Amino acid sequence: MKLLSKFKNISKLMISSLILMSMLSCAYYNMYFNARESYNEAEKKRKETNMKDKALYDNSLKELSKILEFYPESKWVDDALLMMGLCYLRQEEYDKAKRKFNELITNYPGTDLTDKAKLHMAEVEIALKNYDEARILMEGIRTEDIEIEQHELLKLNAEMNLSMGDSLTALELYVKASESAKGPAVTLSLLETASLLAEKLGSYEISAELYRKLFELYIEREKKFKAMVKYAESLDKMNKNAEAVSLLEELTANEEYAQYSLAGDVKLAGFYLAKKDTVKSYEKLDEILRTNPKDKNNGAALSETAYYFGEYYFNLKKDFNSAENMYDSSGYYDRQNIFFQKASDKINLIRNYRNLRRKTEAFLIQKDSLESKISRLEVKRKLKDESDEGYKSLSKDFDQAQKQLKTLISSNVADKMTYAELLYYELDMKDTAKVLFKEVSKETMFPHKASKAMLSLILSDSVQYTGYEDSLLYNYPNTTGANYIRLKRGIEPVNVIEDSAKYFFNISSQKFIDSLYAEAMNEYIEIGTKYEKSPVSPKVLQAAGMIAENYLKDYGKAAEIYGILKEKHPGSASGKFAALKLRADGEKADKTQKVQEKIPETEKWYQMDRRNN
Repeated sequence: MKLLSKFKNISKLMISSLILMSMLSCAYYNMYFNARESYNEAEKKRKETNMKDKALYDNSLKELSKILEFYPESKWVDDALLMMGLCYLRQEEYDKAKRKFNELITNYPGTDLTDKAKLHMAEVEIALKNYDEARILMEGIRTEDIEIEQHELLKLNAEMNLSMGDSLTALELYVKASESAKGPAVTLSLLETASLLAEKLGSYEISAELYRKLFELYIEREKKFKAMVKYAESLDKMNKNAEAVSLLEELTANEEYAQYSLAGDVKLAGFYLAKKDTVKSYEKLDEILRTNPKDKNNGAALSETAYYFGEYYFNLKKDFNSAENMYDSSGYYDRQNIFFQKASDKINLIRNYRNLRRKTEAFLIQKDSLESKISRLEVKRKLKDESDEGYKSLSKDFDQAQKQLKTLISSNVADKMTYAELLYYELDMKDTAKVLFKEVSKETMFPHKASKAMLSLILSDSVQYTGYEDSLLYNYPNTTGANYIRLKRGIEPVNVIEDSAKYFFNISSQKFIDSLYAEAMNEYIEIGTKYEKSPVSPKVLQAAGMIAENYLKDYGKAAEIYGILKEKHPGSASGKFAALKLRADGEKADKTQKVQEKIPETEKWYQMDRRNN
């Protein structure tokens, strides 16, 4: 009887334990079920509206946290960790998401959710721009059948390819992701990303198709309007200007989009300008500025319009005064846009043009004035004996005037060449530019400038100036222009002395950067002495001396190099620096040392580094 009673008590205890275990199992399953319901509802809203419902994600996190706290041995813990990571990921709390995915991967190595956690953690790393870590995670995934939506996997791969510089593959994957996405918000987001990337890559056929799809999918009028404007821009880039113009004319005339038409009108004006349609360009630009008073919402659009108006006067009318006024007004409307910067650059271009024109036109008057002055001084000097009191003063004035004349002639050749290039390449005044190129090509005392001018003529019209190639090789053989012709004809180029010192210094400086100080020093000495007349020579010798002094601690060699530098370039900043270095303690400074320029320490080393030249 006692045995039977004991058996009944044990049975009751076992049944009670089973009931309790069943209740506990139901409890944490209910928590997980509730969490999943909240998460799924939040995800549905995100995909349909692109809105993140923080309350639903937080409710899910709350239920999942209870499982981790009260039932740490539950079979649902790995599921809970994964879903918590996803809740944080969707709310862009990347550090928290990363922590939860890490917990799952580290603490539950046997779970079948490991690869899925790795995939989502790669998504976190991409968001944090840790592309190498993301790639390692994705390479470590072994499961082929991961429960993840196709568009999310494609998007993830697109982002990885983008991080590795393969933008074309990324674009292809973004497009595929948009095609497989479920939910309008997700589809729109992927299409927007893909269209911007296509535009950036210059894949205008793809961007046109994507913007057309966006126009069809958008519900808001403003977004539809903007998508159609972008579609027209893509068509224009595909050289379908007539189609783009027609589309924008129809769009801006549609009353349905009247309140957004300013952006379309501005682009339309730009298209007219590109077609060089003088009448329509002026009418549209004038209409925009007359009918749209400046306010906080339209400043950028009006600034762009003013820039286009400046382009109208600059390119179509060659009226640089009116162009400058319009470019200047671009900043009046708005200064925080790219068109204001473009307008500022054009204003500087116009002012540079005026300055160069004024200098070249004033040259003959200044030259005649100096030549007359030199003649008068020469006459006065001949009337005096060398022993006379005023002879030295007259000779000094005479030498100074001759020096001024040489400088004036040299500057004029350089200015004329710059002016010709400005007219040819920037102002589209090619005929005037060619006249100046011809003048400079005859300046035999300035072979490099003359060679460049002659080459510019050849490149401008190879048929008309074909005979100039032989003249260039004959008259200016040791120039870059002559080497261009040699290479064109398959002939070995010659050494151009003007550029040799700088060229070899740049090469040898790599040895200094690589800490090969002795080799760098010896090559610097060779360059500095071989190309003594080069303006780079003093700096090269100074660099050699400083390497010997500061890196090799060979003070005797440093003194030798500084001696060469002082002797060969006494008037240069580097020569004066060398003179100061050679001055012994207590020794009086000579005339050269007394006028030594102060060279900051930073500037000395800046001069030595080829990357700054």
